[in-house]
Amino acid sequence: MRTAVIAVAGVALMVAAGCGGGGCGGKRGTLSDLPPEVASDIPGDPGNDGTGGVAPETGPDTHPPPDTPGPSIRVATFNAGLAYGFVDHADLRFPLLGPALEALDADVVCLQEVWTDADAETLSETVKDVYPYQYREVTTDEGGNGGAACTTQELNPLAACAAANCADTPPADLATCVLGKCGAEFGAISSGCQTCLASQLGKPLDEIVAACTAGSGGQYAYEGRNGVLVLSRLAVQDTAFTRFESYLNVRVALHVLIQDGGVNADVFCTHLTADLGDVAYAGTYASWGEEQGAQVDALLQWVDGRRSQPLVVVAGDFNSGPDHAGGIVSEHPENYQKVVEAGYADPYLDSPGATCTWCGDNPLVGGGPSTVIDHVFVRGTGFQFESRRILDEPVTLPGVAEPSRLSDHYGVEVQITVPTR
Repeated sequence: MRTAVIAVAGVALMVAAGCGGGGCGGKRGTLSDLPPEVASDIPGDPGNDGTGGVAPETGPDTHPPPDTPGPSIRVATFNAGLAYGFVDHADLRFPLLGPALEALDADVVCLQEVWTDADAETLSETVKDVYPYQYREVTTDEGGNGGAACTTQELNPLAACAAANCADTPPADLATCVLGKCGAEFGAISSGCQTCLASQLGKPLDEIVAACTAGSGGQYAYEGRNGVLVLSRLAVQDTAFTRFESYLNVRVALHVLIQDGGVNADVFCTHLTADLGDVAYAGTYASWGEEQGAQVDALLQWVDGRRSQPLVVVAGDFNSGPDHAGGIVSEHPENYQKVVEAGYADPYLDSPGATCTWCGDNPLVGGGPSTVIDHVFVRGTGFQFESRRILDEPVTLPGVAEPSRLSDHYGVEVQITVPTR
């Protein structure tokens, strides 16, 4: 079994097979007395005939008594948008994140875009009393090929445009300004140079230029960190991760096995490739969308190989979703459909009034189409769901005149309940 340790300000937070015999709080119920139609979805279960059929009843306690509230677990996903150099005001928004997460009524939170070690460690320490079980894998950038990715001559037009239009922009917001004001100049440089510039996100312009013309730039943004973090009130008995082939950002999925007082669930957390239209794709596949599709295939295969519990939850920012009512437009719907066709429900999108999680009217998005790309998928039959959009309220940031939001994404929370008779 894997052991994951997060060192936060000298405090070791350990997720291990023997951890959590009690006192780690937050239990809302149990998932041990599952109805047979749910149990039939367990790989290798005697009642599973491989067709998803209903297993026979095995005893008088197969179903809960009539009118008894069913056990439940609440899972949330949230892209925190702490993308320094790409999403505005990350440094101002970060102090608000911990209290906002503590105020949620979630058992497990799947976070994305907590890119830096400093943010991950500070956040983990802030919320440890509410979420004592935490899992993060530190991935790294192996670096470039040792040669300069950019020539001074090819960077001159971009550097001149950035100096003229973004000179007063703080490094944390620089990429947004450059792509908005100097998109043509950025698009004119080579893909290798673009990759290097992206690997230096969050740094001042002169440092970015120096790194990419001197050969010290890397292949991935944020030093190859993947930005994914799982927080849990409930005891985590096992962990694992897998890394996907990707361009510009490292992409992974994390797995936590939840077993706490009878709560038994496999929860997976991921953040798949985004379609960065302003940045030319130069990875292994033909496009951003194809890379994302390959990651979905790999994710589904990995989940199938690891799942052992009746309840399987796969949450995160998939950067894909279908058309939906209320003007919601699709984003790589073919990749979203792969998950649905693999037998997963999307309770939030199936609920009345479901609306965007990436919204054009979010001040941090600043216009454009609205989509649902953040999902809590559930595999298994017979469950009942309650879902809602979360972390979507206006926030006041110091020195920013207009109300902002906690992130450029809104979150999704799903409560999963075993039905009563």
